[in-house]
Formats: sequence, C-alpha cells, structure tokens
Amino acid sequence: MRSREKPAELSSRHRRPAPQAATHSAGPPGKRFSCLSNATALAEAFAPLPERQPSPPGGALSGAELIAHMYAKVGVELLGLLRGAFTFVLYESKTSRVLAARDGAGGCPLWQARGGASGSLVLSCARGLLEAAGCGEVVELMP
Repeated sequence: MRSREKPAELSSRHRRPAPQAATHSAGPPGKRFSCLSNATALAEAFAPLPERQPSPPGGALSGAELIAHMYAKVGVELLGLLRGAFTFVLYESKTSRVLAARDGAGGCPLWQARGGASGSLVLSCARGLLEAAGCGEVVELMP
C-alpha cells in the first residue's frame, strides 16, 4: 500500500465527485507524461488505487487518465498543479462543461476551428487534422 500524499500546492478541502468526462491529451498513443515535469508526483497523489493493491508501475496512467482524476478531485485548480508542456480538452458530461487548456509557455499547441454545416466548435492539438476534416477558421489559442 502506498501513501496518498498530495503536492504541497493542493488543499485537502477540495473534493469533487468524479466527472463523467472524456479527455484527450496531446501526443502519440503510448507516450505517457513525456512533457509534464511533475507527472510522477501528480500520479502518486491522484492515481485512484483500491486499498490492499500494490502501486501501478511508473507511467501506468495515460495523460488523459491523470487529468481526469485530477479534475475529479480539485476541479480547475488542476491547472495550477501542472508543470511542463501540455494540451488537453476535457468534457464534463454532467454539466456540459468543456475545459480546454495548454501550457503557459506555448510548448504544445491548441487549435480551434468551426466544423460542419452547424459551425460547431472543434478543438485539436493538430492543425492538420482540422484542415483535413474541412474545418474553417482555424485559429491557434494563445497561451
């Protein structure tokens, strides 16, 4: 069993129910936490582990899983805990809320566009995907 200590910046008073969320984090499949400099500490603090189970091997959570677990516990305050380059989009189905974020240094891009006949908002870390899908008005969101 492992200790569930939280990073120093995290207040223990913040607890939220787990969101029914879908997340996407930038990077190819299988590339875990490559740009978050504090990913190991965050995974230790936020990874959900049943009692009596050994810790998962390092990097067992994907970036999307880590972001979802962090959001469930601290909400948007997770943004202040991330260190390094990142881009993600999280959808919380209970509130129909979308949280799209990128690192302040601009290490990972985040693009928005209008897609389809309805002009729906589309977000991606890859401009080429938006252009290939025929989306219009492709604009980079600035850090």
